[in-house]
Amino acid sequence: MLFLSLTISWGILILLFWVLFYEYFSTIGSIDNYNMGTLNASLVITTKPTRIAVLTNLSMGFGKYPLVRVCKMEMPKKYNKLNQRIPSSCGYQNCEDQNFWDFVMPNPIVYATDNENAINQKLSEIPSQDWIELNNWIKVNKHNFYEGYYPIRTIENNWNEIENPKFNSFFEEKRPKDNRVGGREQ
Repeated sequence: MLFLSLTISWGILILLFWVLFYEYFSTIGSIDNYNMGTLNASLVITTKPTRIAVLTNLSMGFGKYPLVRVCKMEMPKKYNKLNQRIPSSCGYQNCEDQNFWDFVMPNPIVYATDNENAINQKLSEIPSQDWIELNNWIKVNKHNFYEGYYPIRTIENNWNEIENPKFNSFFEEKRPKDNRVGGREQ
């Protein structure tokens, strides 16, 4: 009995240590997502289901690659309102050999804290021009709010040099087979 007791208690102790160790490094890793990302403007564009539009630049240091990333995300009830401004920290990766990041994952700051002062501080750090550009994109694309990547093509940026940019997406919602909205092709 003594041997079984010691074996079981050591086993539980090792398991407890492993769980605490894993949780510690998992928490540190998720905090790094917010500290290392870029601060971006994002707006809630639909509520059922909740989707956010995030304005970002996929430049890897050379050129301009402005883009709106639409993601389906659950928001805290307080922030789940149409046109609600939310600061987001975006992380980037490159899977293809391209001149721009081809994967971006927005991390809304409201996931990391519920401190109103911290959220308002981050909102004030986002340039007003970013909010204007994001609102303009929303006005033009008001019927195309499916998850995905939407490059903003203008003569001032580098998207015109790339005919078919490739982006990587994981677990995105499927668009309906009929892309037509209101009788017009979108």
